[in-house]
Amino acid sequence: PAFEAQKWGYSLGQHVGEQFDLALRRGLFLHFHNVSMRHELLAIAELERLDPGSLAAALDSGRFREEVTGDLQAAREAGIEATPTIVLPDDEVHVNPGMTVEWVRDLPIIRSDHPSVYEEIIRTATLED
Repeated sequence: PAFEAQKWGYSLGQHVGEQFDLALRRGLFLHFHNVSMRHELLAIAELERLDPGSLAAALDSGRFREEVTGDLQAAREAGIEATPTIVLPDDEVHVNPGMTVEWVRDLPIIRSDHPSVYEEIIRTATLED
């Protein structure tokens, strides 16, 4: 349901989609909302001043379910096992770049995160031979 909600957000425009996507992630990772539950998704939409009725209709109809399923299949076929994963044009793959993760009782604990690694990946990828 969270991925369907994300697709719904992007259907409202790129900027709205990005803001709603961030709100979903904050809801999950910062505020511990169970984003697999419909009422939590609707509450996040309302907090973002988006129409929860419109989101409810999209979730109930499964409007974006096929698109989400297609994304999942494409990711599996590409060998993507985690997010974020960056695949460069030369097929170089970076999984969770810049993160140090420790597993505790089957839960990933992020011990360090260095977002500057993305700039380095992009800089290196765009250098001419």
